[in-house]
Amino acid sequence: MTSLYEVSIVLPTRILKTEVTVLDKAEAWAKENGVPMADLVGARLIDDMYPLSMQIVITALFAQKAVELLAGGPKMAKPFQDCDLEGCRGLLAESLAMLAEVKPEDVNGKEDEAVEFSIGRRTAKSKAVECT
Repeated sequence: MTSLYEVSIVLPTRILKTEVTVLDKAEAWAKENGVPMADLVGARLIDDMYPLSMQIVITALFAQKAVELLAGGPKMAKPFQDCDLEGCRGLLAESLAMLAEVKPEDVNGKEDEAVEFSIGRRTAKSKAVECT
């Protein structure tokens, strides 16, 4: 059986590390091909999608929110706002550091605990296992 730790800490860690690798490869390609990195960070796969930078912001802040809600980590104060390459790198590093601090015993066993979180101006409550 998959643990709460695996889905709330291990999986987001893998995702964020993959995003770091994507940025590294994109930066190398941009330098090699004379393309401004800002063009790649601002790229969208389709018009109604967020740009790459905002996709990174969303996954990084969701990971931080998981640490806050499930492991009693620091209150997340960052707003969901777009950033440049260095901002993305900084946010990924910060989020990965937060995830690395969480131990399995910090979250496992909390599957049935109530977690309260905000969605826009509304507050919702759910079991921890249902939030992952």
